[in-house]
Parts: sequence; structure tokens; C-alpha cells
Amino acid sequence: MNACTDQVVGDILSSWRYDISGITPAMRGDYEQHLADCACCRSRQTLHRTIDVTLICLSTVSAAAFLLALAVIHHIDPLQHFAIARLHLADIDVVLTMQFAAVAGLFASLLIWLIVALMTPVPTYLRGVAMERAKVLQDRIPEHLRERLPRNVA
Repeated sequence: MNACTDQVVGDILSSWRYDISGITPAMRGDYEQHLADCACCRSRQTLHRTIDVTLICLSTVSAAAFLLALAVIHHIDPLQHFAIARLHLADIDVVLTMQFAAVAGLFASLLIWLIVALMTPVPTYLRGVAMERAKVLQDRIPEHLRERLPRNVA
């Protein structure tokens, strides 16, 4: 990897985890220029955003998996089957433990998702990516249809 072209600016950006979305537009210009010019800082910013998006995706998948586990446990309703089969109290404890684990896992996943969403610039980054993609799609719309769009969309 190449060395940073301006070590002072690179150190400032690295202390912010290469997130310049929260600073004023007047200050942002120099940092945007540095990120455009410096391959080292640009690649580190890409790495940080990739890690952030991966964390939010993993916590989303984890929450969905625990939600699915709760749905399966609720659909099967093992406590009703245990009551019919007159199984031991220890078997009922296992089912209750599974339900508790699924609920605890769901809440932990949602808490992790919330922490990642609040502590990282993922929402801002994803909004920027979405706006960029929308701009590309908007340019493909034929002119006669583009005129029909509201002014705040075009």
C-alpha cells in the first residue's frame, strides 16, 4: 500500500475512521480533496465502510435467524406436545430454555444492529450510495417521462 500523501490530514481522517459526513461543508472540501488524491486513505476509507456495512448486514441476518427460530418454536408449540405425551419436567425446561435463548438472541442482535447504526456512518454512507444509484437511473429515464417527475425528485 502506498504511503499517505499528507500524513497530518491522514492522521486526522484516521482518527475519525475516515468519516467526513459529520463535519461542516466548508471543512469537508479539503478532506474530500485529500481522499480523492490519496490512494492510501481512500482504500482505508473503503475498508472501514466495508466493515461497517458487513456488521450491519450480519446483525440483520442474525436478528432474522433468531426471529425465524422463534416462529418455528411457536409454530411447533412443543409444550403442547409435551403435555400430551406426559414428558418429564426436564424436557419442558429445555423448550423454555430454547425459547428464552431465541428471544435473548433476537434482542442482542437488535441491540447490536442499533449500536452499529448509531456509532458508524452506515446510514449516511448507504444514503449516499442510494442517491448515487438513483441519479444513474434517473439519467436513463426518457426526457418525456422525466418532465412528469416532481421538481424535488429530478
